[in-house]
Amino acid sequence: MREEAFKDDSPLEGYDANPLEDFICMNPPAGERDSNDEDEDKDNEDGEEDEDDDDEVRGSGNKESSADKKGKNKEADTEKEALRKRMGKLASQHPEHLWVISLRGFERYRWWSQEICKRNQDDYSMYIYNDFSWYGVIEVLENMFVQFERVLKSKNHEPLDMWREIEGLAWLLNSGNAEFEMCDDGERCQCILKLFGSMIIAAIDELQKKGLFTKDSKFPNIPIVLSLLIKYAWTMGRGDYGFDDNIDWVFYVVQQAEAADITLGGPSGFAKILEEIKAEASEHTAASLSKLKKGTFTSKLKSYGSRGGEQYVIAKMPAAQRKKHTLGSGGGEDDILEELGLSVFAFPVRHG
Repeated sequence: MREEAFKDDSPLEGYDANPLEDFICMNPPAGERDSNDEDEDKDNEDGEEDEDDDDEVRGSGNKESSADKKGKNKEADTEKEALRKRMGKLASQHPEHLWVISLRGFERYRWWSQEICKRNQDDYSMYIYNDFSWYGVIEVLENMFVQFERVLKSKNHEPLDMWREIEGLAWLLNSGNAEFEMCDDGERCQCILKLFGSMIIAAIDELQKKGLFTKDSKFPNIPIVLSLLIKYAWTMGRGDYGFDDNIDWVFYVVQQAEAADITLGGPSGFAKILEEIKAEASEHTAASLSKLKKGTFTSKLKSYGSRGGEQYVIAKMPAAQRKKHTLGSGGGEDDILEELGLSVFAFPVRHG
């Protein structure tokens, strides 16, 4: 199935783009849309409080605020409608559009999202064990690493072949559906975060060699893709899971972007993140950052050890066994795990 997904089939129905090399306008990743909705909700709450205060102080002054609010809502609705009409249109026709992805990059993202769904016990209304779905995400990410390695090893690959994999990664990690950090194998999670960095550094290196890592690159979405990946990594590193030391590569990415005069930005809250990164940049010398480039992605993936697979694909379980896992069907967790051979101990840690 993986090979089928990567063949040059016809583009998504309804899009203007025909060649898979075309870049199209797209909605931001779901995680970004959720962030914007939260910001709007907070603004609305603050606005309601302000209006209450205005009522006490100015009486009828609230009528003017209400009119202003209606005007802003209408303006926002108009903007959303314009955004909707741009979806799937060629990015070259809408240079003002921020969220741009190649058609094949979007297909990559869609494919990996479907692969995660195949391993999500909640989607099947099942319970196997607490971390099963998170291990399923890890398996998909490992398959993504293997695919990226396959592209790099191909003697005839084009820069866009490699860049599509990075686009898919950026959209996937910010979709809200690729969570794995709660997995009880913290060391494995740390290795995965480092491999993300190795992927991105390898991509930047190839684009630089081809003269494509520039502010006017024919790949128009370099700034937004890198910004999404930086935001994801920085958020993970500053979370509660102790991943601070596994995202040093963000400093290298920012450094390389600035050297190429590439302006990063776009995702919600990114300006603050970039400010924090620059504030800590002095702690990372050029020598320390250069170490991040030592070794190839292939050698680092080999050191990691695990190569993905389909061990966590729920649909591959026999129907009778799936039924036992289905919520409300009876059967204790220990009995289910023993029968399926899906004990936590059946999934060895192979992070090298």
